[in-house]
Amino acid sequence: MMNYLEKLKKVLSEDRRKLVQSIEQARFTRDNSPSAMESHSDTTKSQYEKLVYALEQKLKELDRMISHIPDKILTKSDVSLWQVVELDLGENKLTVMLVPEGFGGKKFDTVTTLAINTPLGSAIENKTIGKEFLFGDKKGKIIKILA
Repeated sequence: MMNYLEKLKKVLSEDRRKLVQSIEQARFTRDNSPSAMESHSDTTKSQYEKLVYALEQKLKELDRMISHIPDKILTKSDVSLWQVVELDLGENKLTVMLVPEGFGGKKFDTVTTLAINTPLGSAIENKTIGKEFLFGDKKGKIIKILA
C-alpha cells in the first residue's frame, strides 16, 4: 500500500510527465515557425521561445520539489512538515498534508497539500491533537494526525 509521500510523488511525477510533453510540443512549434527574417509580422517563433523557457523553468522547480520529498514521515505528536492531518473547520472537515512553500494545492485521494506559509498552514503548525486554532475569523480543531 502506498503511503502519503509516495502518492504525492506519484501526483508530481504525472505533472512532470505532462510538463515534459508540453515542452516538447512548444519546441516543435517554435522550431517549425518562420523566423523574423522569413516573416516580419509572424511572432510565433519568439512567443514559443519564451514559452519553452518558462516551461523549462517550471520543470526545474518541479524537479527540485520532487527531490525534497522525504522517504518517510517522522512521527511526531505535533503538526509538522509532511504530516497528514484531519482538521475540523466548523462546517467542513479537511484532510491536509503540511508541505513547504511551493508544494501547496495538490490533491490526491482525500488529501490536499497545504503550504506551511499559508494562513491555515501557519495556524496548524506545531499544534497537537485536540488543540483549537484560529484561521481568519473561524475556529478550527486538530482532529487527528494520520501520518
